[in-house]
Amino acid sequence: MFNLSEYSWSCAAALLTALAFATPATGQGFDQLDWTLGGNVGGAGSLTNDVMHLESSSEGICENPFASGTGYDKKFYSAVAPYDAVVSAHLVFDNQDTCSSFWHVEQPIYLINGVSSIILCDSACFDFEADFSFEVKAGDEFALGVNSVDCACEPGVADYTNFEFTFAPEFDWQLTGNELAGTNGQAPVLQGAGELAADTPFRIAMKKALPNAPAYVIASLTAINAPFKGGVLVPSPTPPSVLVAGMTNAVGRLTLDGVWPAGVPADLPLHVQTWVQDPTGPAGFSASNALLAPTQ
Repeated sequence: MFNLSEYSWSCAAALLTALAFATPATGQGFDQLDWTLGGNVGGAGSLTNDVMHLESSSEGICENPFASGTGYDKKFYSAVAPYDAVVSAHLVFDNQDTCSSFWHVEQPIYLINGVSSIILCDSACFDFEADFSFEVKAGDEFALGVNSVDCACEPGVADYTNFEFTFAPEFDWQLTGNELAGTNGQAPVLQGAGELAADTPFRIAMKKALPNAPAYVIASLTAINAPFKGGVLVPSPTPPSVLVAGMTNAVGRLTLDGVWPAGVPADLPLHVQTWVQDPTGPAGFSASNALLAPTQ
């Protein structure tokens, strides 16, 4: 097993360069991926970072979808997964049909490599809203959309919001506690994902912090566990530590994405914690739990 004392300061500093140059991300929003509008002729779609809006065709396809499967009128946005991930979003589904037909079907769907699954309802969905999630593998083409068999009725309308594309839980980052509560009596929650192995992506994500507030991500190869601002500062702040400054977004999130560099020895302990300027904290700050993960 490697020990920090066996390494020069320059090597330790190089090890943490990945965090120093990690890029802030929202942790949610459709702009994380490149999307393509697809599906049958007819219908409509629009996309912003916050909302994916999809409508099926209202012109009607009057054939038996259960016999051939060709009667479904799909409209969707698709993207390719850059890594193994969990896809999650909030769905508001509006079935606008006013007529009655044996073939009447309106469905919100997701697709993985062309295979569709209905989202949280039966074969003929009525108006509802809900959160949902599913997993994808690196290289999968996946999509969010809507199905419809109208027979000259009205379309199905799906609005997807609160979209998140986060690493699948393939590697366990240990939560080591020492959080400090702030706004609403709650402490920020810090999570990590991705193996700290050569040329692999990783993500450090904080949620439940004060919205639109200055925040600081501190990472070090040693832990100090020192009293600080009414709480406990876990990572050592002395070099070769790294301090990354940012701002939480409108829902109290801050996310850093990076790629772990090659040439870093295995079994070095990485300690990470976030501190947020929060006037309701004991000394004007709240703090997340700390994370501990070994390099690979």
